[in-house]
Amino acid sequence: AYNRWDAWATRGNKEQAGAFQLTSPPELADELGAHGVPPGDVGIETISALAAFDEDEAREMMEADRPIMFHAPSVVRYGYSTDASNQSFAEHLLESRPQPDLFSITYILSDVAGHVFWHHYQPELYPGADRDDDRLRDAIPNVYRQLDQWTGEILDRIDPDSTVIVLSDHGMGAKRVLPRPGVNPAGDHTPEGIFVVSGHGIPGGADLGVMRQIDLAPTVLAMLDLPVAEDMPGRVVRSALPDGAYAEPQWIPSYGRGGEDLYPEGLSPADEEYRDRLRALGYVQ
Repeated sequence: AYNRWDAWATRGNKEQAGAFQLTSPPELADELGAHGVPPGDVGIETISALAAFDEDEAREMMEADRPIMFHAPSVVRYGYSTDASNQSFAEHLLESRPQPDLFSITYILSDVAGHVFWHHYQPELYPGADRDDDRLRDAIPNVYRQLDQWTGEILDRIDPDSTVIVLSDHGMGAKRVLPRPGVNPAGDHTPEGIFVVSGHGIPGGADLGVMRQIDLAPTVLAMLDLPVAEDMPGRVVRSALPDGAYAEPQWIPSYGRGGEDLYPEGLSPADEEYRDRLRALGYVQ
């Protein structure tokens, strides 16, 4: 799938970039390649169903050859391409292979929309915003409707007895400053996200309390009746489990570091080069 990381933080060199393993097994990349949705295949009609761009914005969207940070026409089109590709990959895998023990998919379009459309969603919070222009007020709700539709298409393809989790790694809120491409967003991350779980034996309507992103992995391991590693910083959220589950905790010392063979020799996400890219994107100081 095309992703913004490739455009905004170009890897060191083409030879090195080619060493990254995108799938496991590696040959799966060739199979999935035919199911991708390139940005060039995403037309005005598709995006217009989400965001009612005017004529100038639509032209900017179609002329952009890369996503421009906090520039709504370009990032929405490229973000849609990423999610539509991942959705297509997911549907192909679920239709061509047996039901997996664990399946997950990530959508980024809600994050994109929050960054570039929040001043349209809540114009009263932005000094200088045109409160009479309702053209893009529904862009954020429209994006969530699209994600709901895609999620439903995934649920149609999995065993109906599956436990389903919906998780956001953060929330979104008004930045109260009008967006400027390449400078600042309209909406920005907030610490509070959501965690929703549904499945056989899980109490309906229960308040799961406060949890952290790092609690997800131990909790999912417990759901799969697999041991939790003692070196995991997260905890098992017992209130998210079926009644009586995980009564006898299983533990192992460690699952190991993992992923070490997926990166070129001498380069990993912990290296300074990666940290420089994250700094350039504003994710770390």
